Amino acid sequence: EAVEKNINDLSDTKNSLIKEIKTIDYNVSQLNLSIKSNQLTVEKLDLELESSSDQLSEIEDLIEHKREAILKFIVALQEKGRENIFHILLRNQSLTQSVNEAQNISALNRGLITGIEELRNLREELSSTVILRSKQKQAREAERTNLINRQYIIQDQKSEKKRLLDSTQDKEKIYERQIAELDKKQEELIQEREALKKI
Repeated sequence: EAVEKNINDLSDTKNSLIKEIKTIDYNVSQLNLSIKSNQLTVEKLDLELESSSDQLSEIEDLIEHKREAILKFIVALQEKGRENIFHILLRNQSLTQSVNEAQNISALNRGLITGIEELRNLREELSSTVILRSKQKQAREAERTNLINRQYIIQDQKSEKKRLLDSTQDKEKIYERQIAELDKKQEELIQEREALKKI
C-alpha cells in the first residue's frame, strides 16, 4: 500500500512537472515573439536614424547655402549703402534710373530679411531634427536592452526546463524501479498463495 501511494505521488509529481514544462515552453515561445518584435523595432529605428541623418546633412547644406546668399546680400547692400540718396540722384542720368536703383536697394534689404528669416527657420528645423535623432537613439538603445534581457530570460527558462526534465527523468527511474519492486512483491505474494494452496 505504501508503495502504491508512492507511485501515485510520483505520478502526480510527474504530471505537475509536465505542466511546468509546458508553461516554460509557452513562456519561451512568447519571449521569442517579443524578441522578433524587438528586432523589427530596432531595424525600424535604424532606418529612421539613417533617414534623420540624411535629413540633418540636407538641412546643414541648406543652412550653408543660405549663409552664402545672406553674405552676398550684405556685400551688395554695403556697396549700395555707401551712397546716400543724393549721390544716387546725381550719379544717374534720369530720375527713373535713380528710382530703379533705390528700389534695387530696397529689394536687397527685403531679400536679406527673408534670407535671415529662412536661416532662422532652418536652424529651428535642425534643432528639432537633432532632438528627434537623440530620442530615436534612446529608443533604439532601450529596445536593444530589452532584446538582450529577453534573451537572458529565455536562457534561464531553458535552463529551468532542462533541470525539470532531468528531475523528471530521475523520478521516472525511481517510479519504474518501484513498479518493478511492486511487480516482484506481487509475484512473491502470488507464489506464496499458491504454495499455501498446495498445503
